[in-house]
Amino acid sequence: MRTVRAFIALPLEEKLRREIGAFLVRWRKKAPDLKWVDPSLLHVTLRFLGEVDVGLLAPLDRALREVARGTKPFHVSLGRVGAFPVLSRPRVFWLGLEPRDELAALAARVDRQVEAAGLGRRAEPFSPHLTVARARSGPGLQVDPEFVTYWQALAGGEPNGGETPGGQFTASKIVLYESRLHPNGPEYLPLVEVELR
Repeated sequence: MRTVRAFIALPLEEKLRREIGAFLVRWRKKAPDLKWVDPSLLHVTLRFLGEVDVGLLAPLDRALREVARGTKPFHVSLGRVGAFPVLSRPRVFWLGLEPRDELAALAARVDRQVEAAGLGRRAEPFSPHLTVARARSGPGLQVDPEFVTYWQALAGGEPNGGETPGGQFTASKIVLYESRLHPNGPEYLPLVEVELR
């Protein structure tokens, strides 16, 4: 049985990736020990699938076409920053997205179709965001407390917190990606691309 590591996502427009990339350069200087996401890899994960039997790729293609048939393109805006699991003990740093309701409804449609195609239920509740950095793991590794304070100020919208990127993009297609993990970072290969209509 051959498998691929896969996820379903909304791709970002190149212009917005560049704008976010400019912020990541500044933030990277404040916390160089975090694992920062390459801006070219930014996307909105609608559903992480994990290891998927290649025999399910055709049913997933049909499932995404069904989702797209009932979904019109819509605008997505960057919101506030945040962290998982919580701001006081961050492991993942993210940019929030709006409109949360429309994104959640799209993710729910994806979930229904993915389950009908033969995959299980979602493990975690959907939270619309763009992951921008991760804390490195290992003994003695922790996030610089000064950066955590800075990020908390950004999340709280405090004036001295600094800027966050604005901007928006049009959610116009859903992509099923294969994720190949390499020592120098992941590679995302589009397997199926479906335009929203």
